[in-house]
Order: sequence, then C-alpha cells, then structure tokens
Amino acid sequence: MLSQETKEFLMSCGIEKEMQQLEDCCSDYLIRFIHKMYPMPENTKNMLGRNSMHYIQMALCRSKLLTDGVITALNAKNGLLAMLAARAHLEVTGALAFFLKKLNNYYRNAISYQILNEALQRLILGTKSLELSENAPAPVNVMTLIDAADEYLSKTRNEETKEFRENYNYLSEYCHPDFFGITMQSRINNAGITTYSLFYNLNEQDLTFLSSLMSSVSTFFLLFDSILELLMENEELPEYQ
Repeated sequence: MLSQETKEFLMSCGIEKEMQQLEDCCSDYLIRFIHKMYPMPENTKNMLGRNSMHYIQMALCRSKLLTDGVITALNAKNGLLAMLAARAHLEVTGALAFFLKKLNNYYRNAISYQILNEALQRLILGTKSLELSENAPAPVNVMTLIDAADEYLSKTRNEETKEFRENYNYLSEYCHPDFFGITMQSRINNAGITTYSLFYNLNEQDLTFLSSLMSSVSTFFLLFDSILELLMENEELPEYQ
C-alpha cells in the first residue's frame, strides 16, 4: 500500500482519484486470481480452454506485480522506476486485447483454430532469445499489442482513439535515455549552474503517468472478464481453486 507520506504528496498534487484507484485495484485482482489449476481429463481433445485460462492467469499475475511495483517505486520516491513499470503494464493490457480480438474472430469463424492457437503460442512462448529456445515462436510486436488496446477502446467507445499509443510513447520518453529520461536527475538554475542528484525524488510533473496506468488497469480487467466470459460460454475449462 502507499505510505502516508506518499499519499500526502499525491494529494498535494491534486491526483486523489488516481491514488484511490491505485489502492482499490488490489481487491479487483484478488477476486479474479486462482491459486491452482488442475489438469484436464486425459480424453480432452481441445485444450483451448485450459491454455487460454493459463495465459490470462499469468497475465493477471504480471499485471498485479507491475501495479505493486508502481506503488513500491512511489513509496521509494523513484519516479523513473514507477514509469518503467507503468509502461510494461500497458504492454500486458495490449496483449490481452490482442488475444481477445483473435478469440472473437475465431468464434465468428473469421479465422481458423490453427491461427488462433499460433497467436496464443506466440503470446505464451514467444521470445527473441535463441539461447532460451531455438524452436520458440517469435513474440508479437509490442506496438501491435498497444494498437490492439486502442482498437478495443475505439469499439467500446464508438469513436477512434489512440490513447494507448499516445500514453505508451509518452512513457517511452522517460524509459529511454532521451531528453526527458536523461534529464530527470539534473537541474539548471538561473545562474547557469547545473546540479545532479543520485537521490530519489518525486516531481509533480512526472506523476501524470498515473492516469495512463489506471486507464491500463481498468482496461485490463474489462479485457480479462470478456475473455473469461467467452471461454466459459464456448470451451471446456479445467477445475481450479
């Protein structure tokens, strides 16, 4: 949870709404979390339900850890680390949007089971490191994931939006050693004297990313629930607790 000092600082910056959302989302993760998933019966022919459940639970765990990471970073006054975690969260939300699109297309008979399964394999097993696996599929391009989130939001809002891409590009400016990222720990005063700092500090202007994070978190839950609903309607699912 956010420390009292962090809460007071966020409130002084006028971002009580995002602060409360960040603390409240913990319960949203817990009601969707499963501790164990059991094997399917030996005679099960279609493993789509099981594999999809496995994927969205792994995504849920990653989403929760990244959100917790933002809280930990804010408590430590490490704004840069918080932004890194926030940007990574947009990626995992985009991944669910990408999978939901494939799943919808499959149930509408727009794509084959093979295409859907290949997409799921890329989401779970995809890697660029041949050292990890020579036979692993290539991962889905991250900007494809981000654009999938925007496509989902555009459909739900009935208007075109590039919210995720804009937020992702903004966060990338801090995550990369570009102007905004490289100058976070330096200041130039009116006399032209430059000072540098190795100490963590939070600046009000750096906290605008919290609205991007909370948009990603709320979208993540909508996507998760939509995927789970489709699976429950159409697939045989494993037992879990």
